[in-house]
Amino acid sequence: FKDNWDLSAARSLSVLRYLIDTKKASPKRFASAAHGKYNPLKPNTSAKNRSLNRRVDIVVVPFKVEK
Repeated sequence: FKDNWDLSAARSLSVLRYLIDTKKASPKRFASAAHGKYNPLKPNTSAKNRSLNRRVDIVVVPFKVEK
């Protein structure tokens, strides 16, 4: 990967594609975002912390069903 932005985007897109391709989820219901190195959970000062920062956050937003 060129940098952490590319890595973060690829990680996010791989989860999105899994949900769409394997679980047959509607692509209209998903969005992908990448934070690169700018939204860590922990400081990148140890291998353990770096592993915690390699993640994909899934945010579930409820929606109103129209009748």
